Amino acid sequence: MKDEYVIEIPGKVVINGGYLVLNEPNECVCIVPNIKSRIKVSKKISEKTIISIKTNFLDSCVFEYNNSRFIISNFTDIESSMIYCLNLANAFLDVTGIVPANQHIELFINLEDILFSTKKATIKDSIKTGLGSSCVFLIAIVDALLEISMEEREFFDLCIQVNSKISPKSSGCDIGSTLLGNIIYKKHEYTKIRCLNSDYAMILCSFNSSTNTRTMLDFVDLSDHKWKNLNIINNEIIHIFRSSQHLEPEACIRLKKLYKDYLVTLRNISTQIVPEKQYELLLKTFKMPVVGCGVSGSGGEDCVWVIVSKANLIDVYSFLNNNFSYTRVVTDLSGESNLSKLKKLL
Repeated sequence: MKDEYVIEIPGKVVINGGYLVLNEPNECVCIVPNIKSRIKVSKKISEKTIISIKTNFLDSCVFEYNNSRFIISNFTDIESSMIYCLNLANAFLDVTGIVPANQHIELFINLEDILFSTKKATIKDSIKTGLGSSCVFLIAIVDALLEISMEEREFFDLCIQVNSKISPKSSGCDIGSTLLGNIIYKKHEYTKIRCLNSDYAMILCSFNSSTNTRTMLDFVDLSDHKWKNLNIINNEIIHIFRSSQHLEPEACIRLKKLYKDYLVTLRNISTQIVPEKQYELLLKTFKMPVVGCGVSGSGGEDCVWVIVSKANLIDVYSFLNNNFSYTRVVTDLSGESNLSKLKKLL
C-alpha cells in the first residue's frame, strides 16, 4: 500500500523585530506571502527505513536508518542542503525517538521561485531572497517522519524542538509564521494578525545578492544600549498590529512614521544590517504612498520589503523596479496558513 500526499509551505517576511526577538520577551512581526513551495510525500513498505529526497534543483540524496541514526547511503558528492536534511532527520530522532519502521519515504521538494532571486543548478549556488527555504525542508521532513496526527500547537512545538537541535540561536519565528500565518511572535508564543486584508500588497526587492543569517547572528551584540531604543519603536509597531482588526488611515500614517524611525535606528546600529544602497532607496520609498518598508529578518543583502495599498501599487512598483535588480509583487497577504490547510491527500 502506498500513501501519498502534498504539503504546500509558504515563505515568511519578518518586517520588524528580527534580532530583538532573540531576547525574551521581545517580539517580532512575521508576514506570510501566500506563495507556496509544493512538497510531494510518498510512503511505501520497505525492508529498510529509507528517506529519498529530490528537489527541483540538482540537490538530492538517499538516507538509510542503521539502527541508531540516519546515514547517507548514496556515497556521492552531497550538497549542503542535503546535509541539512540529514541533520534534521537525526534531530527528529533525538527529540521524538520515533523511527518509521520498514518504510521508504520519498519527498520531492519543489521550492517556489519566490525563495530565490536567481536560480542556478544547485541551491547553494542560487541567490536566496531570505524568505525561509530552510524552514520548508524542516516542516516537510518532520511531517513526513511523523506517524501520528497532531494538533496545530503540538506540531508547532515539535518543529521548534527539532529546529533548536539544529540552530540553537534561532527564535523559531519562521516556523511559527509558516505554520500559523501572519503573527506577532516571541519565543515559542504567538498572536495571529488579522488586519492585513486584500487591500494590501507586498513588494520584495534586492540587488540579486543574499546574506547568511547565521553569519549575521555571530556579530550582533544585543546587549548594546542602542537596541533598547529600537525595541521601544518595535513595541509601538506591534501594539498597532495587535490592536487592529483593520488598518485604518490613522494607523497607516502612524505605521509609516514608526517604520521610518525603525529603519533609521537600525541603520545607526549597524550598516551591515542596513547597507547604504538599500538604505538610500528605502528612504526615498518613504516619500511615496506606502504603509511601510524596511529590511527583512536579519537584513544585509536579503530582500527588502514594501507594504503598499493596491491602489498605489503601480507607481511604487515602477520606482522600485527601476532601482533594484530584483522585484517581486505579492498580492495575497492574508496569511491564513496552518498545517491542516497546507496538507492535501492525493
